[in-house]
Order: sequence, then structure tokens, then C-alpha cells
Amino acid sequence: PSSSARGNCRTAVRCPEDPEPVNSKTPDLCDEFEGSVRVTEPLFRDYGGAGSFCGAIATVRVFEDNVLVREPLETEGRRRVLVVDAGGGSPRCALMGERLARFAYESGWAGVVINGCICDSEEIYKFTVGVTALYTVPKRSATEGVGERDVPVSFAGTPLPLTTTSTPMLTGS
Repeated sequence: PSSSARGNCRTAVRCPEDPEPVNSKTPDLCDEFEGSVRVTEPLFRDYGGAGSFCGAIATVRVFEDNVLVREPLETEGRRRVLVVDAGGGSPRCALMGERLARFAYESGWAGVVINGCICDSEEIYKFTVGVTALYTVPKRSATEGVGERDVPVSFAGTPLPLTTTSTPMLTGS
């Protein structure tokens, strides 16, 4: 779970593995599943139109280059969450803007967690897709395609690397 600038403490989320909605406070879920829940440090802000989201994860590790962020968002999301490690949370450029948020929404992704920056925050909020990131910055990223997909990532105090075989991710405060 991540912190939320606009978050509602009561979460109503339907995860892909469970057809029934989860109607519980995120802290209660953390208590109930204490041994299997990983909680990031409260660094992230919500920018997307979905207050809470969950799903199996796909991972990307890049540094100031958003090609490998765009590529999976253009494919069928199946209500997954794309987790992006942006090279230690670089504040120098945005890895996602309105166009990539539209791809995520139209392709059926549950959300995107970016350990880095976004731009176009007002436009991103119009899409019912979860987007959390550290900051906003107007500068766009490189488009060289440098980075790695489906690799373990670890940031914001997560004690173990997150991988595509990790348990589903749930965000919300």
C-alpha cells in the first residue's frame, strides 16, 4: 500500500484473483495479512482517477527513459499494476503523462506505481486508472528504450524485491 494525497481510508477494490470486492480499510488488511504484506514508505502521491487499485504486478527498471514504461501499457493490462523503478526516483524528468495514462486506461491496466515523476497530472486524473508517483515535473524523458522489464525492483523501503511473481499489489491509505 502507498500513501495517498486524496485517499479515502475505506477501500473498495476488486482484485483480479477475487471476484468479490474488498471492503476494508487498508490498515486492517495490513494487520490481517501482516506476514505477507509489503508496505512502502509514505512517499507516493495519487494522481490517477482511481483512488485505490490492486492487481498482479509487472515490473520495469529504467533511468530517465520511458520507452519500457510505454510498451507494456500499450498491451492488454488484465487489471495488472505496472511497478516502475525509475533509477532511484529521479526527479529530473517525467516517465508518464496523459498519453501513457490513456494507454493504461484503454488497455485495462489497474494502475501504475512510479518511483519517479509524472507530468500532465490534471489530465491523468481524468482517467479511471490508478497512478501513483513521487512528484510532477514538466520535462519529458529520453526515448532510447534503455532499461529492463520483468525484473525484481525494490524501492521506498520495500524489504524484499517486488517481482512479477509477487503477491498482488493494493494501494490506498
